[in-house]
Amino acid sequence: MKKALLYLIMVLVFGNCIFNAKNYNKIIIDKDIQKEVESEIIDTFHEYGSECDLNYMNTLYLERYSNDLLQNDNIENDKYRPFCSYWREKGDTVIIYGFFKSNGRYGFEINIIDKTPKVYLSICNHMIRQFSYTKEGNLEYCVKVPTKTSKVTLSNMPDKKHPNIIFGLVEFESKNFFEPKYENDKEVPNQRDCLRSKMKIYFKTNKCDSLQTR
Repeated sequence: MKKALLYLIMVLVFGNCIFNAKNYNKIIIDKDIQKEVESEIIDTFHEYGSECDLNYMNTLYLERYSNDLLQNDNIENDKYRPFCSYWREKGDTVIIYGFFKSNGRYGFEINIIDKTPKVYLSICNHMIRQFSYTKEGNLEYCVKVPTKTSKVTLSNMPDKKHPNIIFGLVEFESKNFFEPKYENDKEVPNQRDCLRSKMKIYFKTNKCDSLQTR
């Protein structure tokens, strides 16, 4: 009986690990994701941009942790925020960008090589050097933080011969990154807060090779 129970636990644990690993290493293709995306965005927002990137209002689902304490989750008071997305090719890699916009950006970058996705948290402050990959590293305006877990669902794979609009959902938890510690609106010398983010982002995206960086 004990052996049977132990075997069942092992199957559940390792089965769950395999399932997560499969989601991480493989893009899920689901044409029905378009309906979910369309229920989460408002497609009446127009701002700066090129002829090919897509700008719209998008639902913000965010859990932001500072020193392992949840700072906010699913900010209902400001649910819809300006969002931009596009995809382009760089060598043998397809890169999908998507980010909420304010004085900087907060979102994702998906690098796809041989149909295998690698997801990053993409975050920028265009005003000051705010973020670092390590506790003692140099502060940067922008960082591209690797993720611990991720799952990518697309309506179809990016295709340069038939560059139709793609609908998708990306879910991820970032690895740790750092920013200066503040108390009473003043920076504390030689101290930094350890940050990580969990995000769930619905998006629609379009091919836009003319945008090299943003």
